[in-house]
Amino acid sequence: MFGFWNFGVIVVPSEPFDVGNGKRENYRACIGARGVRVEKIVQELNGEKIDVIRWSEDIAEFISAALSPAKVVKVELLPGETKSCRVTVPDQQLSLAIGNKGQNVRLCAHLTGYNIDIRPESGYYGEDEE
Repeated sequence: MFGFWNFGVIVVPSEPFDVGNGKRENYRACIGARGVRVEKIVQELNGEKIDVIRWSEDIAEFISAALSPAKVVKVELLPGETKSCRVTVPDQQLSLAIGNKGQNVRLCAHLTGYNIDIRPESGYYGEDEE
């Protein structure tokens, strides 16, 4: 059994899981030399894929990291009582940011606790800008 202290961990069976932590030395310690620690975790999880995500107190930076490998142009935190944000990505990376069947954005939303609206840099298709 693995213990993760001060980490946000999301586990979805048969899908990658994400681990978030902010400190560089903790990030490297989690990964290990040449990814050996991550490899061991993957072996213990019978080949399940995992993502290690750098945690940040700045929620916009954390959301950007959680949506990797997609390049995030802008994260706009929306006002109101609900935790919502609008994320802008380059047009050619929209499907990468969303992920297969919405998996990447769903895991990011679960990890950060925010409702995430992803839009292409050229604008949101089929909707007038506010």
